[in-house]
Amino acid sequence: MESLEEIFGIPTVRTSKRLSRVVAARLRPFRITPEQWTVLKRVSESEYSTQKQLAERADKDQATLTKILDLLEKQNWIQRIRNPEDRRSFFIQITEDGLRLKTDVTPAVEQVFFELTSELNEQQVKIYTETLQKLEYRAEQLLQDTEDLR
Repeated sequence: MESLEEIFGIPTVRTSKRLSRVVAARLRPFRITPEQWTVLKRVSESEYSTQKQLAERADKDQATLTKILDLLEKQNWIQRIRNPEDRRSFFIQITEDGLRLKTDVTPAVEQVFFELTSELNEQQVKIYTETLQKLEYRAEQLLQDTEDLR
């Protein structure tokens, strides 16, 4: 009998890596990485976000997020605006160039997922989505349990 790691862990990691490579290849012509794209999308979801809020929504640690924001700002896709209530923090906002990039990139990324799921029927997609949500929730619980032990 195969181990649970062989059944779930290894195929999940392998699929995630392959999907990341596909998305990276499709993003390459736009000169943006998947990690940068994720952050740019999260920035675009609200008019102003603090770096702390953004780190949580993008699921990035502060140091990684700072590096990504530096690169996005260098490309003029986002801007940092000093928080008038807290001089130590900034609001992060998407720029017009960032909005144009998002408009250009979104169809390319959507096409990846359309192609990926083209052989699945509606019921398979529903089951996959529900299962993935349960696994993500359980993984978050296990992470919290692990952190509580420290």
